[in-house]
Amino acid sequence: MAVVVVVVVVAAATAAAAAVVVVVVVVVVASIVLKIEEEVVIAVVVALTEMGKGDECKEQPDLCKQYELKVCVNSPGSYYCKCKTGYRLNNTNGKCHDFDECKPEFYPNDVWIHRNNCSELDSRCKNVEGSFKCECIEGYIQLGSFNCKKITRCSISGEPCVGNNFCKTIDTVGTLEHQKCVCREGYRPKRPGDNLNCRDIDECAEKSDNCDICTSTCNNTKGSYFCRCHKGHMRVNEFQCKGQIERVWAFDRTVEDCRTLSKEQTKEI
Repeated sequence: MAVVVVVVVVAAATAAAAAVVVVVVVVVVASIVLKIEEEVVIAVVVALTEMGKGDECKEQPDLCKQYELKVCVNSPGSYYCKCKTGYRLNNTNGKCHDFDECKPEFYPNDVWIHRNNCSELDSRCKNVEGSFKCECIEGYIQLGSFNCKKITRCSISGEPCVGNNFCKTIDTVGTLEHQKCVCREGYRPKRPGDNLNCRDIDECAEKSDNCDICTSTCNNTKGSYFCRCHKGHMRVNEFQCKGQIERVWAFDRTVEDCRTLSKEQTKEI
């Protein structure tokens, strides 16, 4: 019967179901008195302990229905009712009441409480039943549940300044900024006046780059370009390269000097 006693102890420690444990004890005692086979007793004990391993909350959804504002939480061999998110337990009357997330107080034991995440720079927290909301201050409009965006001429007109353009302030009258969508640096309108559709400027093709043609080659990129140094040269700054050996002395001269060299001289160098 040593095995049976161990099973009973485990059942009491993990199941936390007093009724099941009592029944198990009764079965064990009865088996000793009636001299029932040990294998039969073990089978009965295992069956009884398995009864406490189900999910009561799923099997009986209305377990916590009698408690207002509480939800069922399953636990090993049992369950308990806890307050819904946004509510906390009143230890005096055992009822759940709304928790004001907007208050600055800190409650270390309220593990189920979600504090507010409103930005104090552009919004104010307002408590509502079971939750909270962020109300934008004057001059800002709602952007999602908890974010606010500054009101501008672009946001009022509904112009989608995205991608290769942005909302630029032209002037300010009172608290309202007068703005319009313009192409970002390195881009220009696909059609004159159409700042909502911008295309990349190929500075290399248009010869508007600042690369030193004697020491580097212009390479276009989205919205910009870069100067790739010729072989035997090292970068000096963003647009210039310098020869690393004496044989390329001509590349250390000014651009004007370089351009006056003959093709044969440049090729040889």
